[in-house]
Amino acid sequence: MNQGSCAAHGDVSPLAGADNPAMNTENTPHGFAAVPLSEAMQANLQQLAWLEMTPIQAASLPLTLPGRDVIAQASTGSGKTVAFALPLVHGLRD
Repeated sequence: MNQGSCAAHGDVSPLAGADNPAMNTENTPHGFAAVPLSEAMQANLQQLAWLEMTPIQAASLPLTLPGRDVIAQASTGSGKTVAFALPLVHGLRD
């Protein structure tokens, strides 16, 4: 099963694969608390019991929250919708 891939806009190198450190999230904090979200959004995520990020979220959110574009691919049920929508909602707070 593919854990997913994510490439920053302008960088067409896939981030998937065991040999690519960008998708090696073993030493990356997996909790949503590790990403710069508002206190209200963090509280909402906790209320939903969404405490840990999936691999595609951990790889993409640090890039997309500051406004970078990414192209990502991951299996159904991997958390792509949250990885896509969270930066959109985050941007609306300003």
